[in-house]
Amino acid sequence: MLEKSKLDRLAEVVDELTITERDFTGDDMPEVGQDIEKIPYFFAFTALQMCGTGRKVDGEVGCSRIWSRFYEKWCEDRHFFDPGTAAGTSYAEMEKVLDFSDRGLWVSDKDLYWRWQLHRGLGRHISTIPDFSFANMRIAFLEGFNYDPFEKKANLLRMILACRPERFVDNHQYGPVVDYHVMRLLIRTGVIPFQEAMQSKNMAMGERMLRESAFSAIVNLKMKTGKSYNQLDTLFWSTGRQICRPFKIRCRHCPFEQVCSNKSAIEIRIDTMNY
Repeated sequence: MLEKSKLDRLAEVVDELTITERDFTGDDMPEVGQDIEKIPYFFAFTALQMCGTGRKVDGEVGCSRIWSRFYEKWCEDRHFFDPGTAAGTSYAEMEKVLDFSDRGLWVSDKDLYWRWQLHRGLGRHISTIPDFSFANMRIAFLEGFNYDPFEKKANLLRMILACRPERFVDNHQYGPVVDYHVMRLLIRTGVIPFQEAMQSKNMAMGERMLRESAFSAIVNLKMKTGKSYNQLDTLFWSTGRQICRPFKIRCRHCPFEQVCSNKSAIEIRIDTMNY
């Protein structure tokens, strides 16, 4: 359920912003160039990095460290993410890739096991598909992408493949990336009523309701503002990570400050590990 007046006001604010789309390049992404070997990396990276976190260290959350570690592994061995190699990856190999003991950071046994299973499962699944093509695959049916009705990881992967300079896919038919930051900011701005969002006795049902509402809100924002899903995801992700944080919040720097109506709803605890 959405508060229409709040959504309309948020749309007015978003419409006035200049938002640069991400092209998913940089120091922690593979270099630009028409190189097909990058595609398995993006498939595996999106499935593996976007689950669980780890302990915060050096002012950086665990997922940022994990992001860097997967990229370091790709630079060291570009075939590690190939389906055939992934299918035979041992638990010890994945444990070595995600060993942060020298930095005071660890990935929980549950998260490590989950990532290992995802990595192997994705590789084995792809290896069984005759004449598989990364560019033409129905991503939402792949292991690691096939359990989320809102296709968060699948849409992020489609976005990366469509918006990278190589344009690995020609069309831009990707949907909203409904993540923790999107849900939290929509609750804080009052677009998703806080009380109604958290009244479910069943946490799984409550989370689904939140994500469904957030999905609808982003679709509506796209229609009302003409901004792309890439621009909207960039806005919400960067604001949630850098400004509207659970702690040490920076309201004066927030593009949503004038429409924020739930300043007390800073931290929303939602079990989104697998999404």
